[in-house]
Amino acid sequence: MNIDALRSQLVSKQKIALLVGAVALILCGIGATTDRTHFFRGYLLGYMFWMNLSLGCLGFVMMHNLTGGDWGHATRRALEAGMKTLPLMLLLFLPILFAAFNLGHADLYEWANPEHVAQDKILTQKASYLNGSAFAVRAVILFAFWFIWSYVLSKGSREFEKAPNLRIVERMENWSGP
Repeated sequence: MNIDALRSQLVSKQKIALLVGAVALILCGIGATTDRTHFFRGYLLGYMFWMNLSLGCLGFVMMHNLTGGDWGHATRRALEAGMKTLPLMLLLFLPILFAAFNLGHADLYEWANPEHVAQDKILTQKASYLNGSAFAVRAVILFAFWFIWSYVLSKGSREFEKAPNLRIVERMENWSGP
């Protein structure tokens, strides 16, 4: 099979995937308007699944940088592609962030509902940590950490492929270790 035939098959599969994604997005919108509580709980669970895959790829790249071996070379590109989905995960995090500020769906986090916090002694004591602003600050710090690490490790991998040397390997080990 030649490359043009493969390309045309890929284009047709992409169109089908785009159509399925658009239909799913419409169904999600319907679900969000009809039953917000269950929609956002399901959204959070789905988000955690996909975010863990992205972070798992980052973790495996870091582990390979520390341990070495040939196993990582075979999977490096796929793992780097997985960790490069972090910007998308940041975008998909916005509804969860809105939930932390109690913008229309207070059922996702009990600590985001001021009425519930006022009635719960433990949540009142934890209010300085469990609030929308603190949640947003922690999210910014974590996403910044993940973006920096994934950028540095991807850049090091590209540099190593162009001109392999021990200095690049040591730098990637030093970034992966902490």
